[in-house]
Amino acid sequence: MSGRSASSAVSRAVARSRIGILSMDRLATLATTEPEIERLIADPELCRRQCTSNQVIAINVSRAARLLDALGDLSAISQEAIETWQHDRLGTVARKTVNLEQDVLRQLLDLCVRHRWRPDNPARQVKKLPWKVSRLPQALRYVQVQEALRHGQEDSAQAPPTTLKGCRYRLLVAGIFFGLRRGELQALLAGDTNGRQVYVQGKTLPTGEAWLPKDREARVIAYPGIERPIALVFGAGAGEGREYVFSPDPDRQRPFHHDSLSQSLEPLLKSLNSALNLHALRHTFATWRLEMGDPMIRVQHLMGHASAETLLRYAHIQPDPMQDLLPLLE
Repeated sequence: MSGRSASSAVSRAVARSRIGILSMDRLATLATTEPEIERLIADPELCRRQCTSNQVIAINVSRAARLLDALGDLSAISQEAIETWQHDRLGTVARKTVNLEQDVLRQLLDLCVRHRWRPDNPARQVKKLPWKVSRLPQALRYVQVQEALRHGQEDSAQAPPTTLKGCRYRLLVAGIFFGLRRGELQALLAGDTNGRQVYVQGKTLPTGEAWLPKDREARVIAYPGIERPIALVFGAGAGEGREYVFSPDPDRQRPFHHDSLSQSLEPLLKSLNSALNLHALRHTFATWRLEMGDPMIRVQHLMGHASAETLLRYAHIQPDPMQDLLPLLE
């Protein structure tokens, strides 16, 4: 098969079949049009505000098309050519972007192998670029929690609850006072509480997909005074129904994309400290509960850590004792 016909065949397969990029089984139901994809790519701020799962998939399909244009004949591309592309690409974009594009290329070549256009996938022999730097956990100090909650409350009061801005205050409260991971925030349902406890456990999402926590172990988050943050986060429907707590839809049957949750909060958090991100809210929860005198083993279970060694890192990240955070919600 010629380079042009192979590339064209891959493009058609990616665009039309259920074999695609990222969540492959969802490509057939994409509602996003090409002009919308290009508009999102051209406007990062718009992408940050409007990004949903289907739109992210569509952006990856567009990324695949660009890879095909750049690399040409995928039926004959070699490992050396991929390494050269990786090196050249690193000169124009960030390491993380190169790795994301490499993921797409790997899946495209898997598709070539599946259709017997080539015998192997050389992209699987090319290592990703290291981009994460090991750092100590970052947690918000008391005054930073105070500022974040104040700004988040002001922002949310000015926007509809189905927007990321409208969810900002509740996201902050859920992160700081429940210690949830990003995926747990995304998958949080109205029924994940009884008003006195928050449950993190396997469940079936409104989309029909099965969901499991990262450690695959159920845990219960509870401590004296948790009723107030539960009421703020879950609202009047606490403990009832299977709707998403954070959703862009009025019927709450669809979640925000997890990257959108991070991007919604990070400008606010980084205005307080450039090292802070969404995961710092989880660190803040652990630090706060340790400062409030909860035993180490209990905080380990609240956090869902498999080992107490992970939690030991949190005991040294606050230069000053942290005050109780619950009064900040009054």
